[in-house]
Amino acid sequence: MKLLEKKVAHSHQPGRAPLCGFITYVDPKKPVLLRRIGWEVSNDIHDDFADSISRDNGKTWSDPR
Repeated sequence: MKLLEKKVAHSHQPGRAPLCGFITYVDPKKPVLLRRIGWEVSNDIHDDFADSISRDNGKTWSDPR
């Protein structure tokens, strides 16, 4: 197996690991994606979720809100 490309969706913060809740298309005709990411706030507990939008099929993402 050969690695062709590596992308980091979201890097960790000190003491907190990110959790990708989901990524889904939100427009029936255009490649618009919604990504929800949360953070591990305690052992096996996730919170602090934020959403980002991509209007180019995941190549770029808006700032989390």
